[in-house]
Amino acid sequence: MERSNKQLSSKIGEKETFHVIHKAPPGNGPYLVEKDPEAAIVWFWKAINAGDRVDSALKDMAVVMKQLDRTEEAIEAIKSFRSLCSKNAQDSLDNVLIDLYKKCGIVDEQIELLRQKLRKIYVGEAFNGKPTKTARSHGKKFQVSVKQESSRILGNLGWAYMQKSNYLAAEAVYKKAQMIDPDANKACNLGQCLMKQARYDEARLVLEEVVMDQVPGSDNLRWRSRAEELLLDLESRQPPFVLSNLVGLHLYDELQDGLEQPLAQSDPTSPRWLPIFEEIYNFKDPEAAIVWFWKAINAGDRVDSALKDMAVVMKQLDRTEEAIEAIKSFRSLCSKNAQDSLDNVLIDLYKKCGRVDEQIELLRQKLRKIYVGEAFNGKPTKTARSHGKKFQVSVKQESSRILGNLGWADMQKSNYLAAEAVYKKAQMIDPDANKACNLGQCLMKQARYDEARLVLEEVVMDQVPGSDNLRWRSRAEELLLDLESRQPPFVLSNLVGLHLYDELQDGLEQPLAQSDPTSPRWLPIFEEIYNFKGQLAC
Repeated sequence: MERSNKQLSSKIGEKETFHVIHKAPPGNGPYLVEKDPEAAIVWFWKAINAGDRVDSALKDMAVVMKQLDRTEEAIEAIKSFRSLCSKNAQDSLDNVLIDLYKKCGIVDEQIELLRQKLRKIYVGEAFNGKPTKTARSHGKKFQVSVKQESSRILGNLGWAYMQKSNYLAAEAVYKKAQMIDPDANKACNLGQCLMKQARYDEARLVLEEVVMDQVPGSDNLRWRSRAEELLLDLESRQPPFVLSNLVGLHLYDELQDGLEQPLAQSDPTSPRWLPIFEEIYNFKDPEAAIVWFWKAINAGDRVDSALKDMAVVMKQLDRTEEAIEAIKSFRSLCSKNAQDSLDNVLIDLYKKCGRVDEQIELLRQKLRKIYVGEAFNGKPTKTARSHGKKFQVSVKQESSRILGNLGWADMQKSNYLAAEAVYKKAQMIDPDANKACNLGQCLMKQARYDEARLVLEEVVMDQVPGSDNLRWRSRAEELLLDLESRQPPFVLSNLVGLHLYDELQDGLEQPLAQSDPTSPRWLPIFEEIYNFKGQLAC
């Protein structure tokens, strides 16, 4: 008797070990009994069509298909038949879908589904008003809180953004996840994200917190080892971004050799032209003014204003590429005080000719200079100039202005999540109606109409500084009209997973009771499965 009990427990242990190792569904189904995954899929499929425990059958079939590298089929099966499953099973199916998207590299759909799950948590749908819910991992059940689930999903979303090389959005998401429920895994990912942006000092601080056991989960050998590996990788990389990758040092060899000669030895009547400017010297019309600016630059005569003014004139003549090259190549001749002004001109030039990536990088450099105290030389304000007039601008005003420009640049890249984060930060620092309108438009682009309406109505109701400006008030009213004419909110109009084709949908509308389990309605991608039917022991 004792021997038979040992044999029984041994068999049970073997089955449990098998399904945990192979991530297969537990139980006494054909997958475990026959060890035949292909045949098991047919059994799962028959169960789905017969309406027999559809929730677990569909999920388990998708898991087995994933192990067989048939992820596309698994995705199509879940999308097409999840409507047969109960409401309680939808969240579990979403989790399986996310894993399938991740495995086959469908990142956009993965991001969209993760964001849907976050919205359900935020509106209170995911936990049914309870503080915790039951989850399952590796065959074990456990309780998970709202904070833990939110942080977990945000961590997955951050990793998905990393796969899209959208490091700014990934950074924002990881930081939010760490604020909610920090752990060493996400800290390592955040450190890697900062390294991808060449922000080595910030990355070092994050990773050292893991190594020094200052983050929950730091005692896990896996995450500690990963943090140490990333720190070693960090040390082998280039110096911090501000020192190593500054935009504007495109001094070619011939040009650099010429600049190294003392300006006193140069002849003002024979300037050292860049090849792209050689044609200018032959003009005897208003464009000849550019030549005079160029001669002044080469003679060392008021180079700061000459280079800036020449670039502005070139911009007016639609010669922005030449203006950009001129500033990049000769800004090293200008004083330190002129660099910020040249950056502003460069940003305008990038904006005009659609070079958004460089515009974003330069704006972020300006923000870093403010944050480390370089931009204002330790003073609370600095003198700025606009339309020929001088005025004082504070650190807050300048930071908010640059953030607003950065948000607009992200909008041009259709990077609405990053733009939203930047606009909200700008409004927290120094709010105004212009950025409020841009934030409203950004939310509309994400089909978050209710949030957009609240932001825009604040402008119309004069609750934001600058709302009395007719231009911004009119724009807010136009955006509200546009909002009303658009589709219903995203959650109702664009749900992922309802790809039920006409023929399939017609079939599903028939009562399951009328269907014949022996003649299932196969999707085209599963037609091959039908050939297994004769091999099964019914």
